[in-house]
Amino acid sequence: MKFLIGPCSHDRFAAPAGTLHDLVYFGGKEIQYEIGEGWGELFGRLPAGWKPDCILWTWPEYMMWPAWEQCPVLLVTVVGDWHYNFSALSGCLHGCDYIFADRAGTRRLKEHGIDHVEWWPAYGHSPNQCQRRNEAPLFDVTFIGRLNFHSHRTRSRYLAKLALLKEQYRVRIARDIHGPDYFEALARSRIVVNDGVRGEMNMRAYEATACGTLLFMHANNLEISEFLRDGEDCVYFEENNLLSLLTHYLENESLRRCVAESGCRRIQQHTLEQQLVNLFERLERLDFQSLRRDRSRFWAKSDNEIVHLASRGFMMGSVLPVNVSKRLASYTNQESRNEWNALNTVAVMITLHAFQQHQEGNSAQSDTLWQQAASIWQSLNNRWPDRMLSWANHGLALLALGRSEDAASFLLQALELMEGNGDLPTPDNSTIFFDPNNTYLGGAGIAPPTGGTFHVEWERIASGSAPETANSELRQLVFWECARKLGDLNLKNGNYDQAIEWLQKAVYHRPNLEQAYDSLGFAQLETGDLMAARSSFEYSLKIQPWNFKIRQKLAEILGNLNLFNEQEIVCRESMQMADSLEGFQL
Repeated sequence: MKFLIGPCSHDRFAAPAGTLHDLVYFGGKEIQYEIGEGWGELFGRLPAGWKPDCILWTWPEYMMWPAWEQCPVLLVTVVGDWHYNFSALSGCLHGCDYIFADRAGTRRLKEHGIDHVEWWPAYGHSPNQCQRRNEAPLFDVTFIGRLNFHSHRTRSRYLAKLALLKEQYRVRIARDIHGPDYFEALARSRIVVNDGVRGEMNMRAYEATACGTLLFMHANNLEISEFLRDGEDCVYFEENNLLSLLTHYLENESLRRCVAESGCRRIQQHTLEQQLVNLFERLERLDFQSLRRDRSRFWAKSDNEIVHLASRGFMMGSVLPVNVSKRLASYTNQESRNEWNALNTVAVMITLHAFQQHQEGNSAQSDTLWQQAASIWQSLNNRWPDRMLSWANHGLALLALGRSEDAASFLLQALELMEGNGDLPTPDNSTIFFDPNNTYLGGAGIAPPTGGTFHVEWERIASGSAPETANSELRQLVFWECARKLGDLNLKNGNYDQAIEWLQKAVYHRPNLEQAYDSLGFAQLETGDLMAARSSFEYSLKIQPWNFKIRQKLAEILGNLNLFNEQEIVCRESMQMADSLEGFQL
């Protein structure tokens, strides 16, 4: 069979040794592809006389295919970080012919009516890189991975506990380690602690085990039991038993070595190359003609509906193509001028382009684009005054563009509608504006306090909540975001009582998110209420213990209250956590 593979991770999908398939790769130097180009442009760059039987599109959550038109051949995709923009991605996945995803993604997609999906383990290890070493271990316990704690909330809490072992053991919490240094870090650690953000058997689980290290994997993982057995090949841990299990295995070296060696033997068969062989075997079994017929219902939708779904699929990718925005804007001017969803999406897309111009210093172009977006939202607010999402989007966009003083009235109107009975569209057909500076994949370091929590929580609800509860959960979340932003505006302007009022409402609607507690604590400090500020900061740190700015403020408050023992505990824990985090300085 002839497979066209791309546009991402060519090395991950490199041809297995001895394959009989004819594989051609696109998205690199030889066959270039720019996001937003059509199928005709891609096919026009293929070798003369060569036409694929199937396109294997990798990681569409980062670069979407031209989803506004049906692919001329079978289109199969491998989805990785589906949780990143599920609300928009899922609409486009209805239009491809087959999907491979992790366990959780497969389940969530089927719950949303997408049945042409199956589980495939997309990760594995490379024997050339993952090798055991005879050198003495450098660390007793190592964690390597992202520290974006707004998307890794469980991780933030268990790593805070892990850091407290620093006084007894050699603990390393690291990020941004690559190449030979990365594999040495795995091989020269006695234990590697790991979790998968989607409950997947992630790359590090294979690599650490193949390097001969004892793997500790969070017990909520949905896939590890397919590969490694608890207590025999690795160790499953919970947040509340991590420290006791670590101590048990670190103090029983023969047991630790026995389990690690068993895991190393067992994982050898699960190489990246073998996983790819398995993928092609599955592709060979697909009934291409039947899959094409199954998608005919989707492609019978109106052109403007398909273009709207496609446009949303591009919203959270690495690049938002101008031609995609223009295509949707053209349809809304002609056929969708009475459709709130399409018009709202156009306004969000234009605002994102305005934000990009704003960041690049092109203020005139940014202002022109913003006026177009604001005009659309103003029209929506006049025609559908009860649709609180257009009011919220208008206000949140103004904040992102630095027009904070103009944002308050729109946020306030959205909040009043939510306190009443304003209409909230569903996440599968509505577009929300996320601040581009605070979206989910913003860097691998410790996320800023605001992080991408609003984005992460929106997608969590969109992908995981039952339909009967999703709308009410989204209402609570949007209220939290708007009230928090309005509280921050009042705090900035010195209106402390109003700030406290809105921030307390934000806390009430989402008591499990830390950012409103942070702002509330600062507002309470301004009014001189040290006890209330202490309580707010302590609640925040229970949710997200790695915010050193809040830790510093809490220590200052405890000192001012003459609570020196409590102050010493906070300071000592903060120093231990900072000391365990490689490359971090207070």
